[in-house]
Amino acid sequence: MTQTIFASSAYEAVLHPRDADTVVVTFAERKEPPPAGFSGQVMLAKTDHAFCCIRSLANDWYVGADFPACLDAVARAVRPYRQVILYGFSMGSYGALIAAQALDADRLVLMAPVANIHPDKDRRWIADYEALIAGRSVADLAPAIPAGTEVICVYDPKGPDRRHVADLKRLCSVRDVLTPRAGHMVFTFLSNGGILGTVARMLFQPDVDVARAQALILSSKRNNSYYIAELARSLSRHPMLRRMLLRYGVRRFPADLALRLDYAGAIAESGQPAEAAAMIRAAVAEHPRTAVSVPVIRALGLYAEHGGGFDAVADLIAPYASDQPRAREVQLLYSRFLRHTGRFDQAFRAHEAFMKGGPFSAQGFVERGLIFEKLALPFLAETSYRAALAEAPDFRRAAQHLARLEQDHRAQKEK
Repeated sequence: MTQTIFASSAYEAVLHPRDADTVVVTFAERKEPPPAGFSGQVMLAKTDHAFCCIRSLANDWYVGADFPACLDAVARAVRPYRQVILYGFSMGSYGALIAAQALDADRLVLMAPVANIHPDKDRRWIADYEALIAGRSVADLAPAIPAGTEVICVYDPKGPDRRHVADLKRLCSVRDVLTPRAGHMVFTFLSNGGILGTVARMLFQPDVDVARAQALILSSKRNNSYYIAELARSLSRHPMLRRMLLRYGVRRFPADLALRLDYAGAIAESGQPAEAAAMIRAAVAEHPRTAVSVPVIRALGLYAEHGGGFDAVADLIAPYASDQPRAREVQLLYSRFLRHTGRFDQAFRAHEAFMKGGPFSAQGFVERGLIFEKLALPFLAETSYRAALAEAPDFRRAAQHLARLEQDHRAQKEK
């Protein structure tokens, strides 16, 4: 029977005790809007392991004032077990890393690992926790991993988390399990391949066969709609190939809503906005709960970008005008739809919901720069692109827009 072992306004922890050698402690991932549910409960119920699940109620990246007290309760609960494994994805991986010493972990299984949340290391989610880490240094926010702890990282070797893995490798020995084209969304990649639970359970075994887990991941790609969608996204400069691949994906996975909507976006790109709108409308009618979601608003944005009119999809876009909490990516894509349909003031208002610092603020400044260009206000556009680069210095798109405007300005002065 599951027992609550810690509860506060910031954290909850539950224990499912068993007569077992191993206990797996899971740390919930970030969710918009918060909180996420407990991670791994269903999957771990299929094992013989005891398990303890921890979640943050506010996306605070496990750096809140209550976290040490939560770990004290968990440490007492897991003390009877011979082996302690910590498991987490993204925000959960950081929770596992900073809990490793307090829980005397024998193994860390980290999916899409984030090894340090200091803004000098990563600004993707800085708005979540900036106030909580004021005055703390990079070293202070780095994990302390006990000597002898086994560390397994599951990540995309070309994705955004590879730098965190490199930092971990400077601290300890790391075993790699690679998920090509997963990006940061390792959970989604493995889940769409139908192997998330299988891979996780393999990594909880007493003797981990990393090569076997890797082989399973690679063999699953042919059955992975997410892999096909990401491969298609990489073909943005080859629209015909992209459209052909997505058409194959829809035929191969007819029930995959995201793939169908990506295909609708590709149809819009090919100059058929009316057909794209019909496809989007059909998908939403079949799955009304997805009316406000990344796949739907991404497809609507491509529809608008390639000549689709506002009135024809007014009913589909109406839910996005509400004040209901939603993921930052949804709001960003909604603001792009507004820009493409000439609703600039509404777009500026939409930006306010996600411009809280970091890369999403940078995206917002680029959106504003593009609006200023449309309004023939190049100085304000340049100012916006510079603000984007201040938030995210490596943001190539902002740098390209700024360089283009600066070149235009020089050319005009030379006339």
